[in-house]
Amino acid sequence: MKHDFCKCGQDDCYACSRGLAICQVCQAGEGELTTDCPGKPVAYDLRQAVYDGTRDFVGGAWVDKKVNEVTR
Repeated sequence: MKHDFCKCGQDDCYACSRGLAICQVCQAGEGELTTDCPGKPVAYDLRQAVYDGTRDFVGGAWVDKKVNEVTR
């Protein structure tokens, strides 16, 4: 399922007035957006894991992602 971004265009809309990509379905925005929309609101902790790069929602399922760490 694709994300359904707010497109109301109202001046008082937080997303539209600031040019932000916020999904009206999963309620994730910008760096919290998953590859595919889960189709329901996503809890804060999961949105943070997506933002951190450790989780994603792809092909109808949540997946763990390995974070590439830079070694020095």
